[in-house]
Formats: sequence, C-alpha cells, structure tokens
Amino acid sequence: MTDSKRRKLTSSGVLKTGGNTIDDLKTDLEKDKLDYSKWMELIEAVNKTTDSDKIVETYKSYLSIFKNDGDVWKKYIGFELSRGNHSEVESLFGQNLTQIYNVELWRLYIEYVRTVNDIVTGGEQAMNVVTKAFNFAIDNVGIDFLSAQPLWNDYLKFLNEWSPLTTNEIRTKTERQRNLLKRMISTPLLHLEDNWKTYLDFENDVNQSTARKYINERSPEYMKLRPFNTELIHLTSSIKYNPDKINSKRQVQLWKNWINWEKLNKMNLPSDILDKRINYVYRKSTEYLRFQPEVWYNYSVYLASKNNTDMASSIIQTGLLVNPESFSLRFNHSNQLEKIGDVELVKETWMELIDSLTAKYESETITEEHKLIIGRCVSRAYSCLMGAYKRMVGTTKARAIFSMARKFKGVTWHVFVDYAMMEYNSNDLKIALRSFELALKYFGKEFGFVDTYLDFLISQKDLANSKKAFEISLINFKDQKEYLIKIFKKFMKIEMAFGDVNSIKLLEKRFCEVLPDETPFVLASSAFEDNDNFSAVKMIDEYGIYNKHTEPDLNDNYSSSSAAGNSNQSENYDIEEETLANIRSENKGPFVVRDEVYNLLRVLPKAEYYADKPAIFDPKKAVEFFQNIEL
Repeated sequence: MTDSKRRKLTSSGVLKTGGNTIDDLKTDLEKDKLDYSKWMELIEAVNKTTDSDKIVETYKSYLSIFKNDGDVWKKYIGFELSRGNHSEVESLFGQNLTQIYNVELWRLYIEYVRTVNDIVTGGEQAMNVVTKAFNFAIDNVGIDFLSAQPLWNDYLKFLNEWSPLTTNEIRTKTERQRNLLKRMISTPLLHLEDNWKTYLDFENDVNQSTARKYINERSPEYMKLRPFNTELIHLTSSIKYNPDKINSKRQVQLWKNWINWEKLNKMNLPSDILDKRINYVYRKSTEYLRFQPEVWYNYSVYLASKNNTDMASSIIQTGLLVNPESFSLRFNHSNQLEKIGDVELVKETWMELIDSLTAKYESETITEEHKLIIGRCVSRAYSCLMGAYKRMVGTTKARAIFSMARKFKGVTWHVFVDYAMMEYNSNDLKIALRSFELALKYFGKEFGFVDTYLDFLISQKDLANSKKAFEISLINFKDQKEYLIKIFKKFMKIEMAFGDVNSIKLLEKRFCEVLPDETPFVLASSAFEDNDNFSAVKMIDEYGIYNKHTEPDLNDNYSSSSAAGNSNQSENYDIEEETLANIRSENKGPFVVRDEVYNLLRVLPKAEYYADKPAIFDPKKAVEFFQNIEL
C-alpha cells in the first residue's frame, strides 16, 4: 500500500494514518499512556501536518514519559533544526546530551556544531571547536560497544578530509589521525579488527620506514584486547532493543551477564574507567529494556553503592514513569524518601500504586484470577506503607493505614498478620491477638492464614487459643481432607511440645474420628518430622532402612497383589536412598583439586604445540590417565 493510500483526510480535514485519526490515537493514549506503538503512530501523524505547535506538544508529551528515548530526542531536535530554531536546539542539547547515552543523538550534535562552525570559513578556530566537540562525544559515548563505531568513523573521516596548508598543519593532521586510531584500537568495539586494519593501512601510507616501529608498539596492546573483544561480541550478539511492554527474562539475563563481565575487570582497567564502563552498560540496559523494572532497580542500587544518591533517586523516578505499577521501584523510591524523613511523599508514592491497582481490581473486565493477584498486591502495598509509617511516625499513625487497608474489598489476610506482628513487636500482645482473631473470622477457611496463626500461637505457648483455632479449623475444613491432615499434624507438634500423654491420646482419638479412613500412624510419623522433612519414624518404621532384603511371609499367598506390594517397597527403598544421599551430601565437603594435580596441570604443554609434530602428547590418554589415578 502506498503512502498516499495510507494517508487520508476525513471530511473534517483530520489526517488519518493507518486507519486511525490523530484524535483516535490521542484517545487511545489517554487509556494507556505507555502504548509505545500508538505514540510512534501519533508522532508520525503529527509530523505530516503543518501544525508546528502540535508537533512540539506531541514530542514534549511523549518525552515527559519516555525520558531516555534518544531516538525520539533526535527527531525532536531535528525538527527544531529544520525550522532554524537554534536557541531551542542548544537548550535541548544542554538538557539531555550528557544524560542520554545515544550515539545517534551525539552524531546530530556533531552535525550541528559543524554547521555553525564551518572550517572553510572559520579556519583554525572552527577546526578546534569541531575537534573539541568530537572529543567530547568520544569521551561520553565512544565506549558504546554496540553503536559507537559510526561516531569514530565520522571523526576519522573529518580528519581525513582536512586539507592542511602548511607543514605544521600537515604534521598536526597526521598526529591527530594517529592518536585517534590509537584510541580506536584500544577501545572494545564491534569492529575492532577492521579498526586495526585501518591503522595498519594508515601507518604504511604515511611512512613505510617508520610503520613497523609504530605498529610494533601498538600490536601487544591490540593482541591483549582482542580476546576480550571477542568475549564481548559473544556476550552481546543476542541483545535486542525492546521498545514495547514485553517481559523478556532472557534479555534481562543477557544484560546482567554483560554487566557482571564488566565488573570482573578482565581488561585490568583503572577504577575510574571501570566505573565509567559499568555505569554505561547499566544506563544502556534501561534504554533497551525500559519496561523491565529489574534493570532500573539494579542500576539505582549500583549508583547508591557508589554514593551517587541523587542520580540513584533520579533513575528510580525515571523508571517509575514507564513502570508506574512496579513494586520494586516503589519500594526503592519509598526507602530513599524515608531516609530524608518525608512521610507525606512516602505515602503519596505508595498510594499512587494502591489507587492504580484498586482501579484495575474494580474493573468489570478483569477475571477472578487476576482479581486475586491484584488483591494480594494491593494488600502488600498497604503493608509496606504501614511499615514505613511505623518506622517514621510511630505505631499510632500506622494503625490508620491498617484501617484504610481493611476498607479495600480485596484485602487479604496478610495485612492482618503484618499488622498483628507490628503490634506484637511494639510490645502489645493483646492487640496482636485481636488482629489474628479478627482475621480468623474473615479468613478462617484459608489454610495459609490458619497455618501462620498456629505458628504464632505456638511461639507464644498459647495452648488455649491454639485449641480454639484448632476446633474452628476442623469445622472450616471439614470437607478438605488434605488440610485437615495438615492441621492435625501441626497440632500434634503442639501437644508433643506442651501437652502430656493424655492430651496426645485424645488427639489421636479425635484424628480417627474426624478422618476414619486414616490410621493413627500417619499422625505419629508427623510428630517426629524435622524442619528439613526428615522423619525418624518414616526412615526406620515405614521405609525399614535395616530390612533391605525382606522376604515375603511364607504363610501368605504370594500373588500379584503381594508383588505389587514389593514394588511399593522398592519405591520406599528409592525414597530412603534419596534421603540418605541428601544427608551424606550435607556432611560432605566441597571437591578440591589437590596441589600436586594442579601443579602438574600447570606445566603440561598445550596440545596445539604439537600440531605439526609427531604425536608425543595425546590429550585424550592424559584425561583417561587422570580419571583412573587414585590419590
């Protein structure tokens, strides 16, 4: 379809693009201001109009949200350049150039500098200004492994096209070319090998008699850098720009791998250069994966670790613009605000998230499954706000947050537990117990809550309330056998710890009454189960670890059913062996290569040394030798 067919005017003269009018696109963006594709359609559409104010307004609206989109900043500044608004261009460059690591934006900056500083008419002064601009750009984004090569090429082309008039200028040009090429071959870039060839050609063209000297000086450094550059090529080969709201764990992991590689400092860089490279990769990850909160969070934590708290805060706030419902970014931002003691901003931060999620919870289009998830998230947000209030202004005002949370229709039991523990840690056990009891009325049929409540009562040695919760739970879970068994097992541990023989017998009797299909042995075995699920009863009584060769009873008719029983017994042996293996592994120390073996491996020659010689060293036989050796 041709562009003329795509672009149509309605009867009212409103431009249409791809079937959508500008007004349609704006309406869509009011519903979802983070729809990147719709924004791109809108920017394209308004640029086809003659309304400059509308074009500027659209760019500003987009960039107020997507602040780190260097490509769109380039388009916006390019638009201002096209209408000769140089004062606005310089203002925009000043605001954003060093904040956005986008090579194409920097190339536009160089183009602008060259436009206003013509070296033909401006002479040496213009030449120096443009050279400084190039160096400024190289210092800032020249280390961009994925994108910087065109910028380096622009700089080299600029020097190559310079036509010096005097001997001194010729010498200056040669030195500048050589210095630039030296920087190019000492900087990891996708096309490092091409840069090396360019350097070789340059030295040979300048003076063949001195070429070997200069090349020999640079060759060791290049050869040292080359394998690291190859590693970077492999690390970054699958990285892709992801402008849409698509979660990609693989892409996040690729960036983490790259960052971790930089932190290893294999190139043995000075600390300032190392920090610059790490910071750059972190920043690029937020541009490539702006809808992945993890990259923003990790970058902010890194900046904070370098005591760059202002930038850390700025990064989190920028990340929140494109990830307004991110829990991790809200948490990080709240912690930063808590440090400066601004309780109102802390509340505002969490309430923005709560209000946004609550609106989705109350939407008629949402499924019940998503309602449960959102309800849990809102409850957690209230708990975080309540905890922040407790730390900043005390328990009394934190109680008001709990009251707010209770009014939320989708509130979960977790808020009640968090509130109860807050009161308990403030030495008010009575209020804590009242909160648990209140939650039991609303969430008594949720096993997660009952389990948590019983654990708390056990920690307090509160047998009276434990028995009360136990009786209520038997009623609430009367049709859920799985949970009934778990509750009995939990209470069996309570009786084992705090009861007596009679209470244990009564519990066993009650177990058989409530669960007639089960045997008391099931309950007894759980009483001896440790936190790591090891049970002495299961290991000895049920699995029979000392009876590995049990013979069938001669008085029984050995039938297919008994054979099936032996099959089950075999399965038990497998379980037993697995359990024993786990126990052994816990007591076994880590494998360590002995010094004798390590020293021998160090002096063994590499196989490639004998590629063109008689086969006096066979690596396969060497491996077999070490496999069979006993030390």
